[in-house]
Amino acid sequence: MQLSKELSGAFRKYNRSLISKDDRLAPVLTNLAKHHIDADYSSAPVPGSQNAIRPDMIDGLAATSMPLCMRSLHKGLKLNHHLKFAGRQQYGLFLKGIGLQLDDAIAYWKQEFCKKMSVDDFNKKYAYNIRHNYGKEGKRKDYAPSNCMRIITGDPPKNGEYHGCPFRHFEQEHLRKALQGVSEGDKQEILSLAENHHYQIACKKYFEATHPGSDPDVLINHPNGYFEESRKYYTAKEKGVTVTAT
Repeated sequence: MQLSKELSGAFRKYNRSLISKDDRLAPVLTNLAKHHIDADYSSAPVPGSQNAIRPDMIDGLAATSMPLCMRSLHKGLKLNHHLKFAGRQQYGLFLKGIGLQLDDAIAYWKQEFCKKMSVDDFNKKYAYNIRHNYGKEGKRKDYAPSNCMRIITGDPPKNGEYHGCPFRHFEQEHLRKALQGVSEGDKQEILSLAENHHYQIACKKYFEATHPGSDPDVLINHPNGYFEESRKYYTAKEKGVTVTAT
C-alpha cells in the first residue's frame, strides 16, 4: 500500500511534463496510468443520495461542470443522437462516476439513441453494454471511468468519433472553437500549452478560466475529479465561501 501511495505521488508530480519530452514515453505512461492508485469512481452513489444525478440534470451539468473532453462527447451525443463505442465508454463511465444510476443511464441513452432508432434496436444493441459497465453482466466487474493519462495516451478519435482529450487530439482551430466563452487571453494561453504538449496544464487553465477565483492548487488528473472540484466551487460560491483544494 505504501508503494502504491508513492507511485501515485510520483505520477501526480511528473505526469504533466514527461509526455511533452518524448513521444517514446507514451507506452510507459500508459502502463503507469493502468496502475495509478487514486479515486477510481467505479461505484455510482446510492439512489437518493445528494451525489446522485438524474438524466434531466445532465445538460446543465455539461454546461457548467464537465471538463472539455466530456463536453465534447455530450455535444456529439446531442448532435448525432449516437456515439461510437469508444465515446460511449468514455462518457458512459464518466456519467456513472458522477452519480448516474443504472436505470437512469439506460433511460438517458435510450432517450437520445431512440431519436434515430427503435427501442427494440437500442435494447438489442446497446442496453447490454450499459449494464455490463455497471457490473450487472459478464464478469460483473464494476468498471471505472478513465483518468486523464489513460485518455491522453489512448487511441485518438477517428472521423465521426468524439472521445479522447481535446487538448491532445484536437487541431488548433478545432480547439479554438471548442473554447467558446473563454477570454481571448486565456484562450491563447490554453492553445499554447496544448501545442507544447502540456495537456493537463491546459486543462487546469481551462478550469481556472471557467471557474474565476477558484483554488489555484486544484490538481486535474481525472475528468471526474475535475467535475468534483467544479461542484465544490459552485456549492461554495452559493454559500459565499472560498474553495480550497483537497
